[in-house]
Amino acid sequence: MVAAAVSSTAQLVPAVPLPPLVKVGLLSLGAGRLRFATPDGTTVLDAPVGELHSVSRSAMGVTLYHRDRKLRFAMRGDGIAAPTPESWVESLQAVVGTPPADVTVRAPWPRWAWVAALTGVVVAILALVTVVNSL
Repeated sequence: MVAAAVSSTAQLVPAVPLPPLVKVGLLSLGAGRLRFATPDGTTVLDAPVGELHSVSRSAMGVTLYHRDRKLRFAMRGDGIAAPTPESWVESLQAVVGTPPADVTVRAPWPRWAWVAALTGVVVAILALVTVVNSL
């Protein structure tokens, strides 16, 4: 099955989501390939859709694997000017391959887990600031 061509602005989020490490670019699906390129023309990903697998909706956008490489794309899904993360998942799931036998695929964190983790970090920072200020 051939997926309809879609593209949208996205952010490639690394394993440690620090802002300086996030890459902003254009994510596009067409002609049997998924491509992510930055505005300066650097191609970060250009792969046949058959090499992709395990596509799912994540708290920030879309998570997928290219062979054994986990890719997380954050995107806004306003549904008017750009495809939503849900439509990306639907388009990709229709054409991606299966995971290689030697690749372990973990499910992305659900939204509640992200909220809990961020809340924990904020509480830890506030506790640290309180201790430092009381010295």
